[in-house]
Amino acid sequence: MVEIPWLLAQGPTGRALDAGSSLNHAEFLDRLDPLLDELHIVTLAYEGVAYPQRGVSYAFSDLRALPYRDGYFETVISISTLEHVGMDNTAYAEGAATAADPAKETDEAVRELARVLRSGGRLLVTVPYGEREDHGRFRQFDHADVDRLLEVAQPRAAETVVYRYSHRGWALSDLDEASNARYRSDFGAEAVACICMTR
Repeated sequence: MVEIPWLLAQGPTGRALDAGSSLNHAEFLDRLDPLLDELHIVTLAYEGVAYPQRGVSYAFSDLRALPYRDGYFETVISISTLEHVGMDNTAYAEGAATAADPAKETDEAVRELARVLRSGGRLLVTVPYGEREDHGRFRQFDHADVDRLLEVAQPRAAETVVYRYSHRGWALSDLDEASNARYRSDFGAEAVACICMTR
């Protein structure tokens, strides 16, 4: 509910990569088409819906081994995807086994996202945030996990914004205030960290 508005507010431009296929919906593409020169979507396997007629390019690959040359994209987007790297992804692709150390596998994915981003480009990432939790198919990031993500990406500049849900709806928070947020099975992430990194 907050991640796509946050993404649009960042004004993504140029040749963009959607790492994880979160944007592969007509209503999102309607908003992004005027902003981008090209959109490439990479995901593990075909999801049953594609928009090549709208100029979207698709690649089926693991985020830890992207099929693009260095510095190919002006914008790299990863919405609610990194928390799945190294976890049980059999629901998304047959044979996608859980890694012994998902955090290490996430590091590899982040390095790849940074590698395909040109100098001066932006990496726009969101993850569920709060207490560190393992939910099998995904994990929730805590403050140390966000710090590690930034350390691995090595951006020239970065800004982290946190949104937290309460009975009043979504509101701005911060990494410390939202550090006790939980993932609710009846709702989803109670807090989301939105990170804009400039390479």
